[in-house]
Amino acid sequence: MQQTTVAPPVLFCGCGWLGRHYVALTDNTNVVGTTRSAEKASALNALGVNAVRFTLGESPEKLKHHLSQRSVVLNIPPGRKHPMDPNFASNIITLAKTLLAANIPRLIFISTTSVYGNQTGVLNEQTPTAPNTPSGEHHCAIEQALLALADPRITIIRLAGLVGPDRHPVNFLSGRKLDKGEQAVNLVHVKDVVKALHLLLQKPINDLLPPLLHLCSLAHPRRDEYYTWAAKQRERMLPVFTASSSSGVFGKQINAQRSWQALGLTPTFVSPYDMV
Repeated sequence: MQQTTVAPPVLFCGCGWLGRHYVALTDNTNVVGTTRSAEKASALNALGVNAVRFTLGESPEKLKHHLSQRSVVLNIPPGRKHPMDPNFASNIITLAKTLLAANIPRLIFISTTSVYGNQTGVLNEQTPTAPNTPSGEHHCAIEQALLALADPRITIIRLAGLVGPDRHPVNFLSGRKLDKGEQAVNLVHVKDVVKALHLLLQKPINDLLPPLLHLCSLAHPRRDEYYTWAAKQRERMLPVFTASSSSGVFGKQINAQRSWQALGLTPTFVSPYDMV
């Protein structure tokens, strides 16, 4: 994908970090993006985004006149409230149904691999979910409601840990004492996510795709080895992992091979080692 490639009109409902990178990497001049704050709206406008103030829970009717046959990327995070808003899932489902009723061409819902909870082993798109956090539970509920609609315009994308040139886990793991060094690393680079979104937004609905996709790198190094290496590359204080008697990679490994193949894409960042 060339940096100047232009995608069809799109509404990023929740135009945060991913939405800003989408705009920068596709040079798309026809993006509407929602945000809650006036400050963030001004920042989006400066990027060329038509920013709209919107808070989840408000009437979604106010978004209708911004659609104009735009596809929608629905990427509103649950936020950091403790406890989590109990209406998050129902509000997202209501919003999605309202947008679909407005005859949008496509709806892409950004979900998370946290829907698998603490399961271990290789997990693919057919693995049953087992969330163990409020966020995971809400995302499962949203996924189930959207899949039950059986609408070919809907695609759910479960993202692994999202990284980019200005965002990497080693930045906050540096210098910390950590355990579970034997666990597998599951990351995906924002450029690969944008590449997948760009492709999806251009595909016709009759080009059948699975309704549920994983986006994750194809390699899964050990957590202790990878983040120690990454800290060295970025010249940061090394994280200190508790000693482990195991030698191999354990824990959760998100398998995204089928999804990449269904999209006809190969990730540019095949391994987390490519992302530093």
